Amino acid sequence: MSYDYATQKPHLFTEDGVTMFLKIRDQTQKLIAKAGVARSDKMMAGCSGDVWDMLACCDRLVEIGDVLEIPNTMSSAGQHRIFISFE
Repeated sequence: MSYDYATQKPHLFTEDGVTMFLKIRDQTQKLIAKAGVARSDKMMAGCSGDVWDMLACCDRLVEIGDVLEIPNTMSSAGQHRIFISFE
């Protein structure tokens, strides 16, 4: 079985999922403020839990328009995804 955002998304709306999402969102904002870019492994650093739920948090940030994913031609690994701010 592989990662599927639609399968993982419902967990984001649980108490644990919201806590994880907010932690990843805050970390992402710090990374982008510092370097102008955030890579998903750094966005998820310091979180514990299911990695697919963490990846779903990254996808949710894209879905709600907080960040934009930049295609990474060097790697297709989920932890190497690259994001920037719309601002």
